[in-house]
Amino acid sequence: MKKFLLFVAGLLSLQAYSQITITQSDFPQTGDSYVVSTWSDDGSLDFTVAGANHTWDFSSMVAESQDTVEFISASNTSLPVTYIAAFNNFVTDPEHDADVAKMEDISSPMPTITFENYYSFYKVSSDAFIQVGMGVTINSAPLPVQWNPTDSIVMLPAAYGNQDTCFSSYSANIPSLGYYSEQRTRYNTIDGWGTLKTPFGTFDALRILSYSEIHDSLYYDAYGIGFPMDRTETEYKWYAHGYSIPVLQVVISDGMSASSTVTYIDSLRNVAVEEEMMATLNVYPNPSSDEVFVNISAEEFPLQISIFDAAGREMTSFMAADNRIDVSLLPAGIYFMSLTGSSVCAVSRFVVE
Repeated sequence: MKKFLLFVAGLLSLQAYSQITITQSDFPQTGDSYVVSTWSDDGSLDFTVAGANHTWDFSSMVAESQDTVEFISASNTSLPVTYIAAFNNFVTDPEHDADVAKMEDISSPMPTITFENYYSFYKVSSDAFIQVGMGVTINSAPLPVQWNPTDSIVMLPAAYGNQDTCFSSYSANIPSLGYYSEQRTRYNTIDGWGTLKTPFGTFDALRILSYSEIHDSLYYDAYGIGFPMDRTETEYKWYAHGYSIPVLQVVISDGMSASSTVTYIDSLRNVAVEEEMMATLNVYPNPSSDEVFVNISAEEFPLQISIFDAAGREMTSFMAADNRIDVSLLPAGIYFMSLTGSSVCAVSRFVVE
């Protein structure tokens, strides 16, 4: 009996630390929303190491800013009609028929071009997670841009040891300027699995190293000349079951827009808020079961209100016309409320009974 129990214990131990495989169900669906924190890479952590049954301990990171990542339907009526038309053609253009869209903060890699209101459009299939295009306002003109070929970000199912290569390309005519194009060759290697520790928690994770060689080209009609630029981008991404975006992602870019960005899924924290605002912000009654009030003056409204649970999941988001907030539909628990306006940026904690 003792030997049998030891054998079972050994199997359970092996199962607890076995590698995971990422499949279609681990990628975004409409309505998925996460709080993500950004940390400035100061060189104290080594994100490059990998291997089998590895432990990555990055729990010392401290959030310096936060944002919300939210996926909407590719046919969401808030999108420009030109975007909806470009990415919802299952019959006539199935390659670019998107499942979800996500607004992103992406700067232009080339001078004299301004990217605003950037939406990435994605297809989620059984064999790949694919970016099929983007919708972006370039120099004040909203343009849907299809990628030909599309960018297979991750081939599925994804397991330790897998490698793949993908070539993608797009070009966009820019009113009153010329055109801009990008060609990308992506090299993916799934080079690690094991335990990942972040300030948000501990995960059984699969690590994907993605290295991209990128060729940009900007052509000016007025001068009849073009400006090419070559750059590279290295991404370290840790995926875990139950989360449709990487629980941790590090992106290192060179070229004219050189940067190093570290983001990870997190709970809502008090960051980037002035101490005097935090000292005067009050939610009452607290606890409550039906409604709460915030002591912000009437002239500050309307304000964008977002409420998150203790795990960082967005429960609701809306524009508030006054300081009364209805919480009657929230289950009992601990919540965080963010308030954002032209001159207000604040976070407060409250309890629903």
